[in-house]
Amino acid sequence: MTRCVMAWVVAMVVAAAAASDGRAQGVVFTRPGTMIVTEISGEAAVVGEAGARALKKEERLRPDVSFRTGRRSSIGLEFANGTLAKVGSESEVAVPEFWQQPHSQAGKMADWKEEPSPSRTRLTVVRGDLTLQVKPLRVARGSSLTVEVNAGVVRIVEGVLRARVQSTDVGIGLCTLELESGRAELERLGGAVTPLAVGKPLVLAVETDRKTGAVTISEAPRPEGAK
Repeated sequence: MTRCVMAWVVAMVVAAAAASDGRAQGVVFTRPGTMIVTEISGEAAVVGEAGARALKKEERLRPDVSFRTGRRSSIGLEFANGTLAKVGSESEVAVPEFWQQPHSQAGKMADWKEEPSPSRTRLTVVRGDLTLQVKPLRVARGSSLTVEVNAGVVRIVEGVLRARVQSTDVGIGLCTLELESGRAELERLGGAVTPLAVGKPLVLAVETDRKTGAVTISEAPRPEGAK
């Protein structure tokens, strides 16, 4: 991981921890949730305490792992709270946290109208693409799902979200967020909150000072003729 990427990852962890503490105040999660690998295309690996290894279809995993894909590769994941995730080509996505309270909900996950029990999920898109399909969360009971990107922290309550992170060794990158349905917002580095509009991609330029590690966020220039 380059120095510039490391700088914004550290900033994301601090911001996400603060947001998570505030949103889940009074809720105690003691049981880690599980993820099932539903699809593998091409080269895919999981990285944990023991290092990197090839990913296997239908294996169950706990949080505190990272997923990496090669060129023209992808991974499908199913979280126990009903969230579906797809890690795109040449991507790295970490799952630092996934907690879920016990539940006894029966039936197929695809038929659930909302998550079966309160959960707290934190994902980090280090590079590449992540697409999420999130069933309505029990926010009133302490549920939260946050996605750390190089421009800030996305909080999603329900719906379909695509996040793409592009970074370079010289400290210049892009963050593209597209909400296809549902409700979500971006808390930019620095604290400004921007609701994500359905069907309107938000593209941000992210510049990291290589000496100080300071991150500057700005609206990326739109191509000529774009609406």
